[in-house]
Amino acid sequence: MERALVIGARGFIGGNVTRFLRSSGIAVDEALRGTPLDSLTGGSYDAVFFCAGNSKTFVSEREPIICLTENVIALHAYLTSLRYGVWVHVSSSAVYPQSAPVKVETMPLAVHELSMYGAHKLLSERYVTRFAPKWVIVRPTSFFGPGLKKNLLFDVRAGRRDVYLTRDSVLDYIPIERFAAVLATLAREAGNEIVNVGSGQSLTVDEILSMRPAEYVYHDERFHSDEGMSFERLRRHCPDSMTRDELRDAVRAFVLSSAEQEPSSQPSPFIGC
Repeated sequence: MERALVIGARGFIGGNVTRFLRSSGIAVDEALRGTPLDSLTGGSYDAVFFCAGNSKTFVSEREPIICLTENVIALHAYLTSLRYGVWVHVSSSAVYPQSAPVKVETMPLAVHELSMYGAHKLLSERYVTRFAPKWVIVRPTSFFGPGLKKNLLFDVRAGRRDVYLTRDSVLDYIPIERFAAVLATLAREAGNEIVNVGSGQSLTVDEILSMRPAEYVYHDERFHSDEGMSFERLRRHCPDSMTRDELRDAVRAFVLSSAEQEPSSQPSPFIGC
């Protein structure tokens, strides 16, 4: 892989993917919100990384047309206009029903069982498998790392007191630097494959909140569970894994730090596969 395009290159995921690829010696073009499509169609790319469309879940419920536009309509234009070797598509574990005891890539999925965000992510996957000549779809769990601006870890770190997840929610987190490394590996190795990506470990809501004790207000709006996620396909490509103690310690260090302490090139002990 010598040349890549990152769509959504200034977002949290796309920015970290861009930095990792460039640090690996890969030439990267950036597609930002508002970048004219015809400015990208003159060349060809070994890989395109679609890291856009990752809006907040509550926004997707309140403004479903925005979610549909970012995840499906804009995606289709890129898919059918660009020249590329492999399409690397960042989807979401939200495509799985939260109550499913096992979440494996080959299980049948139904739109009516999902949130609006999950339904649009699932629809985007269908477009990728239909229009991309070679592809890998990645279904990640949640993230932490430099530049994070959403999810429970961001709220706790920022000193917010409102908790919108139910107390029985169970979450798997992966360092964003490791996720970027995984994407690069899958771009080289995987072909026409859906891969769940996460740390393989999970933390409860109460466990996370205890890392920064405060008077939290539970709204119990949304249940989320990453229990039952299968990572067998991921381990075939990236056998290295984190222990639960490593994840807990890394998450604790993150929520107790401040955004001002993050160097843009902050090293991570979990980079690599």
